[in-house]
Amino acid sequence: LAADLTSTAYLTGRSERNFFDMRGYHFLVQRENTQEIDAQGFVQLHDDQAEQAVVHPVVDHNYILDDPFFGGEVRFDSNFTSLSRDESDVRHPAAPFPEFYAGVSGQQTRASSRASWQRRFIVPGGQLLTPFGYMQADASYISPDEPNEWLGSPDLVPRAMPAGGLEYEWPILATLGSTVHTFGPRAQLILRPDEQRAGDLPNEDAQSLVFDDTNLFEWDKFSGYDRQEGGTRANLGLLHQGLFPGGMTVDALLGQSYQLAG
Repeated sequence: LAADLTSTAYLTGRSERNFFDMRGYHFLVQRENTQEIDAQGFVQLHDDQAEQAVVHPVVDHNYILDDPFFGGEVRFDSNFTSLSRDESDVRHPAAPFPEFYAGVSGQQTRASSRASWQRRFIVPGGQLLTPFGYMQADASYISPDEPNEWLGSPDLVPRAMPAGGLEYEWPILATLGSTVHTFGPRAQLILRPDEQRAGDLPNEDAQSLVFDDTNLFEWDKFSGYDRQEGGTRANLGLLHQGLFPGGMTVDALLGQSYQLAG
């Protein structure tokens, strides 16, 4: 079975505090159309090529201000995505789960931007306190080829998500012979309102929400911009890093994430 082919054109630029990336994608499916049995037992035929998105384009821009603001770092992260597909990719999982759209036919365009601020304080005993906050806003224009109760008609939909929080760390350094160990607790509290329009908008880049050690302390655990994590959350963890002769390292993390409200 031949692999699917991806064609891309891109422009990338970077400096010490600035990153820009623009890409267009076309996906060519090298397989026959697939069949799926829906919850009622009927056969659903998928036109795999027609369900593929044409991305024209996706743009990412990240910028960190040179000068501190109120003693902290200010960062701007922006994303622009425009894509289209000829046919909706509708999935029919087994009961009792309802059908869902893995991709929507027609044209979708979204512009998102996040301004964030954080500042680290070292308090007695080597403890670290980091207050932070951000404001994320976006606007999506959705023009589906197949308007229905879920998607509606062509529309411009704005959203906004303010957030504020505090992070605490207490790294402890210990030596044991020729090895060096750093360990200690880490806690994070993020306060936000509920997510707006959850499940009402097409979702192309944030279909994954995975809790693991790499994103336990991320401010937003979604993988992309189409979803905005909402609600008040506490993330707790105990970290350890061991440095051994020859450059070998061992890292460990034990943690838990708690949804407190929202």
